[in-house]
Amino acid sequence: MYAEFFGLRELPFNITPDPRFLYLNDCYQEALAALAYGIDARKGFISLIGEAGTGKTTLLRRLLDTLGPSTKTVLLLNPTVSFDEILEHILLELGVPCDGGRKLVLLQRLNEFLIEHTSAGGNVALLIDEAQDLRPDVLEELRLLSNLETAREKILQIVLAGQPELDETLADTGLRQLRQRVTLRIRIRPLSPVEVAAYVRSRLERAGATRGDLFGAAALERVAALTAGIPRLVNVLCDATLLAALAAGTRQVTPALVEEAWNDYATEARLPYIPVTIASPEPPPAPAPEPVEVEEPPAPPVVAAPPSEPEAPAPTVVVPPPPPRAPRAEAAMRVGAAAASPPGAGMGIPVAAAVIAVFAVALSVLSVRQEWIDLDVADDGRATASASAPGLAAVIEATAAEPPPAPAEGTEQATAVASDGVSSAEAAALIDEFRAAYEARDADRLVQLFAPDASENGVRGVEAIASSYRDRFPRFTEVRYAMPRFSIEAQGARVDVRGPFVISYRETAGATGEIRGQAEWALERRAGRARIVALNYRLDPQS
Repeated sequence: MYAEFFGLRELPFNITPDPRFLYLNDCYQEALAALAYGIDARKGFISLIGEAGTGKTTLLRRLLDTLGPSTKTVLLLNPTVSFDEILEHILLELGVPCDGGRKLVLLQRLNEFLIEHTSAGGNVALLIDEAQDLRPDVLEELRLLSNLETAREKILQIVLAGQPELDETLADTGLRQLRQRVTLRIRIRPLSPVEVAAYVRSRLERAGATRGDLFGAAALERVAALTAGIPRLVNVLCDATLLAALAAGTRQVTPALVEEAWNDYATEARLPYIPVTIASPEPPPAPAPEPVEVEEPPAPPVVAAPPSEPEAPAPTVVVPPPPPRAPRAEAAMRVGAAAASPPGAGMGIPVAAAVIAVFAVALSVLSVRQEWIDLDVADDGRATASASAPGLAAVIEATAAEPPPAPAEGTEQATAVASDGVSSAEAAALIDEFRAAYEARDADRLVQLFAPDASENGVRGVEAIASSYRDRFPRFTEVRYAMPRFSIEAQGARVDVRGPFVISYRETAGATGEIRGQAEWALERRAGRARIVALNYRLDPQS
């Protein structure tokens, strides 16, 4: 409709996965190269993970154009079918007759074709899009399908492309054999603000635009902020904005037109809003006079701003939802605006709660004896032992694979904790991995450190925790931790870690902020590995 008005050969922002319009930034180039390598090198199973709308389907279609003629490919776009239907689809795409045969016969025909094609120097790749929708029983049969191989190489390569939920499915213990066979794990991320601007200009040029200033710098900044760098949302917003510009009779896109188009889209899309609840924590129970077996603690309270006086509990505050036209993506970006309002102004409780819900503080090092230990923290966030804890630095640097040191006389209780619960070396490795995942803002890697029934500030279950991180991590571009001191205490099979923290962060909109408070962790051994079972925060009243 607006192509002629702006001098374009075709519409530039269709949401169909057209490989001609693929924007090859560093992330997509690396993903494309890794996919081609995994297939050519016969790696078997390959996973491609990315949020909805980040271009996985377009990348797969571009891959089909780049593979050599000796590689036969089968693209499955609708995985919500049975394995028998997938098998028939593969045979039909490869030109192998499937009439009159039952499952075992069809598998034999496929095996014969694969061996014959491989002997002639060929290769076969099965590309499954939206793989997060595959049922576990279908995934297990696909694993068995990958057993079709020669003594030296895989004769069928399988690419599983899906949203982060695919990682959660593969994390199931019942699919551990499949998970072990995924030899290449490729991830694609949303676009940065600079990449959003390049992406928009690239699509306009491919559509025949002769002007480079159709979208001004300020308009592109709003597009990046509102869409959080999701290419599909960028396409939808830019298409609607050009239509609005046509209606207004202007050939220059302004931030106001972008806002108008986004508000119309967000209202129609009915983007959800999840309020944040803030309540005061219950006081901890008094310590037992002598060591006793510790029972599972009750569900932890949600994030709290501690009261100024112990006997006066802080009131519960519920953050009200934004106005009806405020979209979810914009609400995410406006957190920074509230944090950076007048210079010197304190951060409001709602903003602090939103930030602290994202950035749990990775505290480090555990003691197998029930005593407090002071630690110093370097600029990179790693803990080192202070002079008051000689020899602890060696424990910090130990890996989870190293056995605990032999106990001295009179340390029977400490030995029991180290053997039945979480050892100091395992805990140090877990906390360090947690810290690294946070600094990388890698939600998928982070949630693997939680137990399935873990809780975080009242959010219970690893799936709910994962969803919270994935929703909020894109709001931030940089995070730094400062840990002046922290301590640990062994409680039978559980290890408690406590300490003050300071989190400095920068949001995608450019605003910076700082959060202070107290972090409390509980670690336990689950399925043979140390895991986080509870994580809670208490904000400093002045934060």
